[in-house]
Amino acid sequence: QIPSTRHCSLFSDLTMEDAATSLATLRASDGGSVTVFKDSLSACSHYFDALFNGPLSMARQGEFLIPGVTRADLASIARYAHTRVADIDADNVESLIVASDQLLVDGLLRECCKFVGDHLDAPNCVSVLEMTRFFGLEELYNQAHRFLLDNFERVHAAGLDFHRLSIASMVNLLCCDELKVSKEELVWEASVSWIEADVTERKQYLVDLLPHIRFCLMKKSYVKRKVLRNPLVTKDALCKTIVQRYSKIQNFDKDACILSPIFNLFTQRVPAEIMFVYGGIHRGYKSNTWEIYDHKTNDPFCYCFDAVKMSWSAIKPMAQLRAFFGIAVLDKCVYCIGGSPNGVVTLDTAEEYDTVKESWRFIGRMNHPRLGASAASCNGRVYIVGGMSTQKLIRSTEAYDPETNTWTMVAPMKTERLFHGLVAYRDKIYVIGGLSRKSSVCEVYDPSSGKWSRGSKTKTFTDKVVAVVLDDRIFAIGEANQKDYKRCLEYFTAGDKKW
Repeated sequence: QIPSTRHCSLFSDLTMEDAATSLATLRASDGGSVTVFKDSLSACSHYFDALFNGPLSMARQGEFLIPGVTRADLASIARYAHTRVADIDADNVESLIVASDQLLVDGLLRECCKFVGDHLDAPNCVSVLEMTRFFGLEELYNQAHRFLLDNFERVHAAGLDFHRLSIASMVNLLCCDELKVSKEELVWEASVSWIEADVTERKQYLVDLLPHIRFCLMKKSYVKRKVLRNPLVTKDALCKTIVQRYSKIQNFDKDACILSPIFNLFTQRVPAEIMFVYGGIHRGYKSNTWEIYDHKTNDPFCYCFDAVKMSWSAIKPMAQLRAFFGIAVLDKCVYCIGGSPNGVVTLDTAEEYDTVKESWRFIGRMNHPRLGASAASCNGRVYIVGGMSTQKLIRSTEAYDPETNTWTMVAPMKTERLFHGLVAYRDKIYVIGGLSRKSSVCEVYDPSSGKWSRGSKTKTFTDKVVAVVLDDRIFAIGEANQKDYKRCLEYFTAGDKKW
């Protein structure tokens, strides 16, 4: 009954006394039995170690009942204990996971998880996800969750297995930026089909799913025809109110919603498919350039503008998704600083693009995460000023030294600001406008003294200001008020000291 010929040959050398102490008979729940070496099982399982060597082991006279485990699974466990060979196939892996978990045979449990991970596919990934969530198998759970994110449309198309997802798993999938779908409408359709698989029990969960469906990425006509008129929505007053609210938000300015939880409704998910175009013949010459195309946004990820040729071309994307970041140029490098990948998380990372090597790299982390901050370079250092951190407007300022790859805190502004203009002009840094209680008052930072001073008042600016130096003047463009978002242009000269 022992699957190892090496161990079977030892039976002839055992005396009756040796056999009584070295061997044990395991009785399975289905009536079968397996004879094993106690030491072998004790070495690979705390359960069997306690069973064979605990205070009650002598009273059982070498025979032990193992409840809830079949003889076939006991034989596989015994073979693994004696030879470290795992007899795993598609027919027994699920029951072996249950038995290995129950009997604390950790090595065999790991082998089972590896087998399942290697055979993940659309028809079985949901069952694997729910099983691993129940047993707390974190590594395999994460693998199944990632498979579902990457193959959401294919798993949904498979039908029956998709509908076995729990509400917790549905929420965990829909809230992820990494959920790969060709269009957001499919997320709504998958949610509806999941509910309709057991509508009596699951219709109550629609209100839990709605906040994670990004209606602002859908066509307005689709929301009106397919969502607002769906019986699941029309028959539930709360769900109807939520969807109506989201449909109104579609008409809002995305930037105006960044401080609100609804911002996530505008966040693009990671592209399900990307087209790469490389090489070929361009105007009679061989080309070694490449571009990336995302059919959902209709845009490559990063562009470079050639002012001589007056044309844009795609360059390598940053390593980290980020929006609302500060950007500055120093020597031959471009710095993208802070920002947010989804409007919720705020980043303290920064990346440097070397225009000579045409490559990105991470640089030292800032002291504070921030989004909506502005950046500029002055006297060999890059400055990042203000922004928002942990849902609060801030006035702190940091300076980056490329020589040491470190950020240093310098004197803060006098006023907190968000989405302000920032520019280096005549060896000083000017802050213009932005969301703040004193947006019309400019501030000026002198790196030589390390102090801020009050600057001239602008005439109109309140929000979303960008600034640039041209012909020894500062030109700034921004919004005049927060009601009609009127755009204004002003300029400043050092001689006049006024806007």
